[in-house]
Amino acid sequence: MKKIAPGAVMPIITVESVDTERNFYVEKLGFDHVMGVVGKDGEFDFVTVVKDGARIMFARAPALLADQSQRLVEIYLEVSDVEVYFRQLQKKRVNITNGGATVHSR
Repeated sequence: MKKIAPGAVMPIITVESVDTERNFYVEKLGFDHVMGVVGKDGEFDFVTVVKDGARIMFARAPALLADQSQRLVEIYLEVSDVEVYFRQLQKKRVNITNGGATVHSR
C-alpha cells in the first residue's frame, strides 16, 4: 500500500477581527496576503497569509464564539536567521511578550 505523507499544515485560527490580524501579520510580521473573502459588512470573513512557506488562515469567529475573548493559540515560525527577524520586528515596534525565551537554531 502506498504511503501518503501530508504536505503542509495550515492552521485556521478564529479571531474577532480578521482585518486586524491580517494587517498585523502583513504590516508588522512581513507576511504576504494570499487570498481572502470579504463579508457583506465589507470586512474580511477569512484570509490566508504566507511567509517563506508558512501559511496561516484567519477566520471570523462564529457568533456563538464571539464573546470568548481568550483563545490559546501558539504559532511556531521557523526563520533562517532569528536574530535578524527579531531586530526587524523590534523596528516595527512589535510587542514581544516572551522576550526572555531562549531561542535555539538548528
